[in-house]
Amino acid sequence: MSVLSVAEVASQLDIDRSRVRQMLRAGVLSGSRVGRDWVVPSEAVASLRERPMKAGRPPAPRRSWALLDLLDGGNAEWLDRVARSHVRAHVRSLVGGDAEAWRNAVRGREDRVPVAGHRAAVSRLMGHSGVWNAGPGIARDIGADLVVVNAVPEVYVPPDEWPDLVRSLHLSAGPSHPDAWVRLPRKIWPFGPDGPGRAAVAASLLDGEWRAARAGAEVLNELAQSVGQ
Repeated sequence: MSVLSVAEVASQLDIDRSRVRQMLRAGVLSGSRVGRDWVVPSEAVASLRERPMKAGRPPAPRRSWALLDLLDGGNAEWLDRVARSHVRAHVRSLVGGDAEAWRNAVRGREDRVPVAGHRAAVSRLMGHSGVWNAGPGIARDIGADLVVVNAVPEVYVPPDEWPDLVRSLHLSAGPSHPDAWVRLPRKIWPFGPDGPGRAAVAASLLDGEWRAARAGAEVLNELAQSVGQ
C-alpha cells in the first residue's frame, strides 16, 4: 500500500495543507504520524474523493438524534407526531445509502472533542457513571463487520457534566494525537438508562476511516429496513 505526504494529499483533493492536517486530527481522513509529519494511505484519499463532503446546513440535532432513536426502536419523544413522521420518511429514503449519505443525515448532532490525559484519568473517564462507550473499539458489540486493534477510546459524555470531568480528571482538549475522543450530544441527552443503542454506536463509526464508516453504514441500513414497516 502506497502512502502520501500532506502536500500530495492537498494537491489531489485541491485543498490547503492546513485543511488536510485538520481532517487528519479530526479523524475524517485516516493517517499516521511519522516524526512531526503525517503519512496518508493512498486508498484513504481515493475513498474520500469518491464521497466528497456535501455542503449545506446540517440537520437540527434533535432531528438527527430522533432518526437514530427511531432506528433503535425508540419513539423520539422530544419531537411531535408530525416531525416524527417526517423523520421516518427520511429514514426510508436512506435505506441502502452509503456512509456519506448517513453521515450527512446525522451530522451536527454532537461535538467530537479530542482529549489528552493520563492513562488512569482516561480509564476513570470511561468508567464514570453516565458515560457510555462508542466508536470502533466496540464495533463488534453491535454486530459491525469491523475489528480494530488498539483503537483510541471514544465515549459519549453528558455535556453538563463535561466541564467538571475536565477539571477533576485533569484532562485537556484539542491535542493532535488524542488519548480519547469525547462525544457531546447537542441540545438533548438522547440516551436512556441503558445508554446508546446500535444506531448511535454505528453512527459513531461514520467519523472513522473508510472501513469503519462502511461498517457503520451497513448496520444503519440493516436497522432502517424495519422502520416504518
